Amino acid sequence: MDALALFGGAVLPGAWAVAVPLGAVALSDAVLGFYGAGMLPVYAAYLAIIILGRVMLRRRSPLGIAGTAAAAATLFYLITNLGEWFGPLYPHTLAGLAASYTAGVPFFPNTLMSDVAYSLAIFGVYDAARRAGRIVPQRTT
Repeated sequence: MDALALFGGAVLPGAWAVAVPLGAVALSDAVLGFYGAGMLPVYAAYLAIIILGRVMLRRRSPLGIAGTAAAAATLFYLITNLGEWFGPLYPHTLAGLAASYTAGVPFFPNTLMSDVAYSLAIFGVYDAARRAGRIVPQRTT
């Protein structure tokens, strides 16, 4: 979903940049099951990634996409694990915060690799289709 949020922020115009990625997350949550207030940091992370895509990917290159995708994975890790620390699972101390971030470390490498791979794929297909005249030009705002 991080790659979709980056793509939406970078390419989709206006409110669509937020509505499409967050709508996709909400749809998947509706199918998989909502899990209460713990969802707020996840949606906040996706919103931050949309903004990151909007700001960082105005002009794209493979290296820029990969770097921004790595930043998106890092943002997701930082925001969602901070959100977990605010919940009931960890004590609200520096040790609890460290434990929350430590618990997320095993998931980070796969998130990082998949964000980079999927972002490169999505933007690559989009840019190839645009160059072939199959898609209207990207947003200009």
